[in-house]
Amino acid sequence: MKKVIYLLLTISFLFILTSCKKDKLDDNKAKEEGYEVGNLCYDLTIDLVNSNNTFSISKNRGKVIVLNFWFTKCPYCINEMPNFNNVYQKYKNDIEIVAIHMNGNGYNEEIVIDYINNNYSNYSITFGIDTKNNDNYKLLGGTGSYPVTVILNQDGIITYNKAGAISERFLIKRIEELL
Repeated sequence: MKKVIYLLLTISFLFILTSCKKDKLDDNKAKEEGYEVGNLCYDLTIDLVNSNNTFSISKNRGKVIVLNFWFTKCPYCINEMPNFNNVYQKYKNDIEIVAIHMNGNGYNEEIVIDYINNNYSNYSITFGIDTKNNDNYKLLGGTGSYPVTVILNQDGIITYNKAGAISERFLIKRIEELL
């Protein structure tokens, strides 16, 4: 009888231990560069709008990084842009948010820059642009759906990578889980 009780207690303890364990990223997957959740994000270099500078993933390690791929004719992209700016204002010491405009489909950089200057000049988030030579969207698994949001933890590990608009509440929850 004691053996049965001991066995049941051991099984119960193991069940509780595994069910209470927080989701943890696979350490082996994190060592691989890639675009899937759990991978180390490629060391992307993003061309910044209104600047000759670039944004580098590796130079911003230690902060949560949010990358948002969007374009000017996407209503979902436009509607969620204030969410990113609001969240950045709240966590600006701990995060970086880069809104990266798509390349191709007849978009030229001057039109995109004018659009950003006319609509987002009071925003604090960083604006970048993909180019034919630097297509970060495709590198991170983009296949044609917009918007796409990718969230990296402080070590550059991808914790979220999905197409579709996200709410401010959702973004805050994801960021607070990483801080």
